[in-house]
Amino acid sequence: MGSESTLRKKLVQVLRTLNAEAVENRCGVGMPDVCVITLGVWIECKKTAAFPKKPESPVTLTHELLPSQKVWLRRCARRGGTAYTLTQVANEFFLHDGPTACEVLGEVDRATLTSTTVLHCVGWASLERELIPYLTSK
Repeated sequence: MGSESTLRKKLVQVLRTLNAEAVENRCGVGMPDVCVITLGVWIECKKTAAFPKKPESPVTLTHELLPSQKVWLRRCARRGGTAYTLTQVANEFFLHDGPTACEVLGEVDRATLTSTTVLHCVGWASLERELIPYLTSK
């Protein structure tokens, strides 16, 4: 399945034509994992191996959003910036705007996770086809 760092590396590859860079910043607390430089967009990567067995159970993540990450995402939106979370669950990808992610990630069931997303893709091929057009249309 791989780790969040593997997701980050693959995401940077998907977005390479938009000059995406992985962010390794121990000083900028809460800063997202990827900056899409051409668009001025930030993306935090989250992941978990599988959906819960019970449909009504919350989808929990391997590493939940930290309080510092929530502050960063909300502050970015308040100041007119654009930040998202990209969450991989099994072979599905959920792109949420930052403030929504702060409210739903780790707290809601699969149906709500899906209904609150701005982009939902099944498989890497779908993500590769749909993510750049979505981001460049904003």
